[in-house]
Amino acid sequence: MFLCSSVLVPVFAQTPTPGIDRSKECEYAFGGEKDKCLACVKKGSAWTVLGCLPIEPTGFSTFILRFAIGIGGGIAFLMMLAGAFTVITSRGDPERLKQGKRTITKAAIGLLVIIFAIFILRIVGQELLGLPGL
Repeated sequence: MFLCSSVLVPVFAQTPTPGIDRSKECEYAFGGEKDKCLACVKKGSAWTVLGCLPIEPTGFSTFILRFAIGIGGGIAFLMMLAGAFTVITSRGDPERLKQGKRTITKAAIGLLVIIFAIFILRIVGQELLGLPGL
């Protein structure tokens, strides 16, 4: 995949301005990527390797939070699988069994922290402070 915007850093410098054609950003995209890029640019976002990124700060921070939460949940799931694999392959060794159980427990606690962080962020950010985009 190629970047429509040359790099991620100047995305905030490219604010959507009425009357300015930003479709030249999509000239290096191939095939179906070019259509996606043009649709993304028309709605005021920037097409990057990660996909269509919003340019405005609230949309960008929402994208980053969702991306980070997804990565954190995926890592917790993989850690649970690794712990289960350790328990299954312990062959009666009490130390490896204990290590696998600890891994599963720590991954579950991490997943709960992520879930409660989302819950607290929504309650404090949206309900109490009224921040948009959370």
